[in-house]
Amino acid sequence: MEPYEQTVEQALIATSSCVWQCMVGNLKRFKLDEVLELEIAGTVLKASIVEKRASDVIIQFEWEGGVEFSTIMNEAGEIPLPPYLNREIELADQENYQTVYAKNEGAVAAPTAGLHFIDSQLKDLQKNGHDLAYLTLFVGAGTFRSVKADRLVDHDMHQERIVIQKTTIEQLAAKQDKIICVGTTSLRSLESLYWLAVKMKHSGNVNENLVTQDDAYHLPQELKWKDACEYLLTVLNENGKTNVDFHSALFIMPGYEWKAINGLITNFHQPKSTLLALVSAWIGEDWHKVYDYALNNNFRFLSYGDSSILLKE
Repeated sequence: MEPYEQTVEQALIATSSCVWQCMVGNLKRFKLDEVLELEIAGTVLKASIVEKRASDVIIQFEWEGGVEFSTIMNEAGEIPLPPYLNREIELADQENYQTVYAKNEGAVAAPTAGLHFIDSQLKDLQKNGHDLAYLTLFVGAGTFRSVKADRLVDHDMHQERIVIQKTTIEQLAAKQDKIICVGTTSLRSLESLYWLAVKMKHSGNVNENLVTQDDAYHLPQELKWKDACEYLLTVLNENGKTNVDFHSALFIMPGYEWKAINGLITNFHQPKSTLLALVSAWIGEDWHKVYDYALNNNFRFLSYGDSSILLKE
């Protein structure tokens, strides 16, 4: 679920209506001319279908009383527990299903690789000379869509919004040692940042704000990672901006040529997922060995599962 033709910030502070792209279960039971109602947060929330599309549904929400939509969402929504836990949501899940460094609202799920970190670990990393850098990725519902196409390249990749501060890009440009991403979401964001720079420079349009799923396989690749970061910093300085705010549909699959990262910390992913395709692209055929070991040793998969650190060397 993500806002349609609005930013997350605009949709969450709406006080009477907003439109969202949604994934709907039992969609056949939801007719085009039907209006569903739910009493919530001191108002009546009404939902009606605007358009049915191949991969999602556009839904109009309307309500009265001046309540912000974020309040309605917080009361109506539930923590997306993995189904394999076979239990109801508990109060502790509100804290457990959240990273210690989360700041901004708007994602439909936590970047679950980050759930393994606590404050003391982050402090220890810094004490031992490891720089920490943060970015904002609004995880979209499309991340849960399985690959149904017969060929991986025919899968329609979802878009997600990414916001990276100028100070973070400065850190990345100055970093000469290994960059290790916590989570596939962070990895995809940094690789997308590189392709955004390439696209801007190649097209001459510094207002580019979308990396498509095919850009990495068609754009020139001669730009180095450090040069890409420095180019973006020049663009930001010349335009008086403090961050890069863009969308990415980058599809990382076997054959992808890596630009930014040197390591990945990630949970174990399910078959027929774009995330497993990303892991396969990162470590090659060794992904079979990693997953065989996890299965043979009863590792837990998905959101509340075990983690791994995947290095090429």
